[in-house]
Amino acid sequence: MTLNPSRSKWSEWLLLAPLIAFVLCLPQCHLDQSAGREEKYVTVHLNDSLKRFDSVDIAILVAADTSNVVGSMWSGKLPDPAAVPSYRLDDAEDRALAIRVRAYNASGQLILDMIISKVGGTQTVQNLPVYVPPVPPSLALAALQPSPGALVPAFDSAHKDYTIKLSYAESTLTLKAVPAFAEASLHAGALVLKSGQASEPIHLNVGDNPITVTVAAGKDSGAYTVMAMRAPAPPDTTHPPIPVEPYPAWKYKRIVDIKVNSLGMNKGTRVQGFPMLLRLTDGTLRFSQAGASGQDIRFATLDGKVLPYEITYWDAFNQKGSADIWVRLDTLKSDDDSARIYMYWGNPNATSESDGSKVFPSDDGFGSVLHLSEQAKGQAAEFKDATGKNHGTGGSGDGKNLPKRIDGVVGYGQDFHPASVVGGILGPLFSSLDQGTINLPSTFDPGNQIWTFQAWICRTTNADGTIFQKGEAMVAGKQRFKIRCNGANGGQVSIEREGAIYFTNVYLAANQFDHLGVVYNGNKADVYLNGLLKDSKIWSQGGEPLGRAVLGAFTANGDNAGYVGYMDEVWFASAIRSPEWMRLSYESQRQAGAPIAVLRAL
Repeated sequence: MTLNPSRSKWSEWLLLAPLIAFVLCLPQCHLDQSAGREEKYVTVHLNDSLKRFDSVDIAILVAADTSNVVGSMWSGKLPDPAAVPSYRLDDAEDRALAIRVRAYNASGQLILDMIISKVGGTQTVQNLPVYVPPVPPSLALAALQPSPGALVPAFDSAHKDYTIKLSYAESTLTLKAVPAFAEASLHAGALVLKSGQASEPIHLNVGDNPITVTVAAGKDSGAYTVMAMRAPAPPDTTHPPIPVEPYPAWKYKRIVDIKVNSLGMNKGTRVQGFPMLLRLTDGTLRFSQAGASGQDIRFATLDGKVLPYEITYWDAFNQKGSADIWVRLDTLKSDDDSARIYMYWGNPNATSESDGSKVFPSDDGFGSVLHLSEQAKGQAAEFKDATGKNHGTGGSGDGKNLPKRIDGVVGYGQDFHPASVVGGILGPLFSSLDQGTINLPSTFDPGNQIWTFQAWICRTTNADGTIFQKGEAMVAGKQRFKIRCNGANGGQVSIEREGAIYFTNVYLAANQFDHLGVVYNGNKADVYLNGLLKDSKIWSQGGEPLGRAVLGAFTANGDNAGYVGYMDEVWFASAIRSPEWMRLSYESQRQAGAPIAVLRAL
């Protein structure tokens, strides 16, 4: 017995003959102690697909000789192909054998005739020819599919005429035909379609493209007409129209390049609706060409969309001219330096369109944006909120406890030192009567369970001080939150409410401006320093939305921690600002280092 195929060889045969998984003829030997001789068997393992035939014959041949049959292993309906009984060989059988498998349909017609043998250690499969009667053409084409995409409507083999509607973009069509029997041949024009395989591309013209598919099965044939209708070209969108110039009467125009790729932020992130600070000097803008107060300054995208802006500082004469302008940008990509806009100037008839409420809109979460550029006089609502809704009042509104205007990070800022602080040291008369403060309306709420605070902070002493407070201090249930600088602990920042104090790992350096940010999401506070996330901790704010909202807080009920230092650009938002937003805020506003927004000539 030499027929002993390995499993790997039989699995190769599977690709050739899907009806049978493998046929394994293996001598099964055991020792008959009484007789003292070896018994030989042939065992066959067949695939379950043979169950679908009405009758199966399995015979053992000598060396694939169909006329030399050793014996029959099975004949008839095969309910369990995997359990074909083993066949015992005679003692004399010691030669090359083969297996022959025949399958029949209900009418006794031979459907499958296959011989499996092993020659020289190699498995071979021989498919013997069987007769297949002619198939009516209407049944020969089981499927016809263009690629890519499915047919609309679905193919119906009962109809000889078929229409495919294609878009203009599909300039070629491929057909894949699956005939009812592999012996059928199919032709599409000069193309010969192989069963189950896509044809070569058929090039189409705009309009009707008749394609005839001929099916030949046995002696009969039939023709299918496929009408491919390719649509005409849509309007050309590859060359967009030239943008309409929004400011044709303006004499000067320059490009502003926004460079953010070098900041090292997470790749693929975007910041939308960002107020970008544009610093102008005489090196980037000749101030004598613009209006005396910048009233003719305008901004637009490269495709002509007008961008809102706000001028917070304009000095055409000091040090040859300088200005600070906030421009609201639609989208900035963290890993792309392709953001560009136009700046226009040079129209003596133009009036100012500077409007902070459009740069910092309330519907984008901005609650109060204080540039702190005013000179306090103790008048109501003198510190303007760029959103137009929550203006601040210096001190108590009676001319006392006023902060003092100083040069800040962006234009001007405010000095909150008490009047009795001399040289950064608290004097003996330090009290609530001389602490500089800015009071916002008591109805102003930074946010219920979501808010962001960001500001430039510069502490000047080791005294403790409350930067911002919302709610009545030291009153349980009525103190929403406060942000403090603990000078005695080296400028450690804390976020507090009555009964819940969060000491952060963030420290504000003395005598320098740092950008501080706090983002609260309802149960956690993230603390940023100079654009980078430095600490995060579970914490919850108080629930009372009313009460004092004050910068440089100092109250008369025991909380005498007035702030000793400077502030600039204090922003509140009832929204969660992303890490990219906080990074851009710091990088675009800080004075040192390369600017993000650069003007250059066209």
